[in-house]
Amino acid sequence: MTEPEPLVADESRPVPQPDNGEGWQRLHPATIADDVLQRLPSVAVGLFLILTGGGRDALFELVQLVVGFGALAPVVVRYLTGRYRVGPELLQWRVGVLKKVETDMPRHRIQSVDTRINIIGRIFGLETVVVSSAGGEGEITIGLVVGSAADRLRSELSPEAVAVAAVEPVEGDSTEVRTAPAIPETELATLNASDLPRVTLVNVSRLITASAGVVIGISIRVLRPAELVYFLPVLATMFALGAGVATQAIGFSSMLYGDRIRVARGIITRTKFEAPLARVQGATIRRSIPARRIGTEAISVDTADVSGKDASKQTLVHPIAPAGQWKEWVPLFLGTPVPDPGTFRRVAPVSLRRRWIAEARRAVVLGAMGGIVAWLPIQWVGRDYLVVGIAVAVTVLVPLASGLVETLSYRNERWVLGDETVAFRHGAFTTSLVIVPRVRTQGVLIRANWFQRRLGIANISVDTASPTVVGKGRDLYLTDAIAVADGLLAGVDEGGGV
Repeated sequence: MTEPEPLVADESRPVPQPDNGEGWQRLHPATIADDVLQRLPSVAVGLFLILTGGGRDALFELVQLVVGFGALAPVVVRYLTGRYRVGPELLQWRVGVLKKVETDMPRHRIQSVDTRINIIGRIFGLETVVVSSAGGEGEITIGLVVGSAADRLRSELSPEAVAVAAVEPVEGDSTEVRTAPAIPETELATLNASDLPRVTLVNVSRLITASAGVVIGISIRVLRPAELVYFLPVLATMFALGAGVATQAIGFSSMLYGDRIRVARGIITRTKFEAPLARVQGATIRRSIPARRIGTEAISVDTADVSGKDASKQTLVHPIAPAGQWKEWVPLFLGTPVPDPGTFRRVAPVSLRRRWIAEARRAVVLGAMGGIVAWLPIQWVGRDYLVVGIAVAVTVLVPLASGLVETLSYRNERWVLGDETVAFRHGAFTTSLVIVPRVRTQGVLIRANWFQRRLGIANISVDTASPTVVGKGRDLYLTDAIAVADGLLAGVDEGGGV
């Protein structure tokens, strides 16, 4: 009888660290003030219940005090119980009393280390460090900590995320397939208040929102001149426009260093984002009509799916980069050459006919709905030409405007399958160019409705590990869509994808 072979430890997986009580670090006491701001409504309710207690039934008073202190308890729990430790293999985080949270994150799985500085952090010189791992399942938020501790966390954890290629991969685990080349430190964007007018101009959606608020405010002013309420829509839309746009201009900066990308933004709350270039899944270049007029473009990158509330957001690298700058930067982000704009191909010409037929069908549906909407007021108040006119205008103008938009989209839509990338361009007024390296392909979806099948065309979607970048092409010839899918999937079979 042969003796069983001794078990060999899997060195590719971290060994759990014994909890001997050593090496644990506490949060700064200002964490309490930070939690007070984050839980301000519950804190206010708790204080109200505590301060207004007394003079009533004893049982009612006891319940009131219990509820009040219960509302205040979470404010101090994170400071009293929160602790972290950086070990040779794991980043560990512990917090909670009744509901204990124990998170052990392998250091070689860390994908990004971000820093956030809110108003409390600015007052006391403190920072919050957010560590995210691959797969979208884990995120550790450590804060508030002093600046030196935050720097130490970044220096200890970021190199591990970069050096993931040095860890022997587990069979079947294809999270990392390449190491990004080291790039000399390169400043990409440094914006200030002087750039705010240009950033505001190129944000078409916010400009439209602001214009709508101004129109509503003026209309209310004309209809009700004695009321000041007309200021509210104007002020609300101006604030929404300013708050969103200002963070893309004042204090915005981005840079490349080594094989990582770093972006910092924010005025009151400062956020610093870092990610290895090896996790970049694609790049998006957007150009609105005002941006084309002033010769700028917005460049964003999409990183592999990490956890947290910001996982579904693109990383804006430069909101007003000079036109054509993407041809120089995108190869640095993706590690592959970009496609030549002259090689882009149009979608199938029959696409335009399909879109106008779809709009005609929509006009019939809107006409029926408009007739019903107009008929009901006529039955109640008699024939109202204004109501009839609005119904007719909606029935005619909405499909017509939508058809014109689809025509502009058709003229701008392009696609190309290169040796190392696939790219799609789309959009009517704001055009978007999405570039995805072929090795980043996770899957390809081809869809066609009954009308598209009769015309021999189909839509194609190229999925990656990032939730924010999906290459999409509409109305390609079916043979072209199949050729794109076969080419991309052949590359995945050979290289393994990400």
